[in-house]
Order: sequence, then structure tokens, then C-alpha cells
Amino acid sequence: MKKRDIIKQDDKNDIKLWVNTWKRAGKNLDKLKNMELQLFDYKKNQHIVDDMLQLAYKFSKERKYSGLVEQQKYFIEIAR
Repeated sequence: MKKRDIIKQDDKNDIKLWVNTWKRAGKNLDKLKNMELQLFDYKKNQHIVDDMLQLAYKFSKERKYSGLVEQQKYFIEIAR
């Protein structure tokens, strides 16, 4: 008996409902996130943005290369 045969039909229906519910919720959450970003008052909250950028700078690591060469290798492989 395979694992997929163990799941009862009721459970399959519940899982499908759950997945579809989150798909719809995901779309609405994306819309909400985009709206919040568009309405965000950067001037009023500039200190928050500055703090986040400072944090990123504080924990950044120096890179000896940009990764552009590797990226070009991938593009060449994909194009073949």
C-alpha cells in the first residue's frame, strides 16, 4: 500500500480546501502588502529605513567579486 492510498477521501477534500483557501489568501495578502508599501510614508519613517540600511551595512561582508561571471556562465548554459 502506498502512502497516498492511506489518506482518506475526507482528508483529501480538507487538504484541497485548505490549499485553495491559502491560494486565495495569498493573493489578497500580496495585494495588501503592495498597498501598504505604496502608502508607506518614507519621510515620516525615514529613521526606520535608515536603521534597516545601517543594519544591512553592519552585517555585510566584503566580496572580492560580484558574481557577474558566474551569472554569465549560467546564461550561456541556459541558452544552449
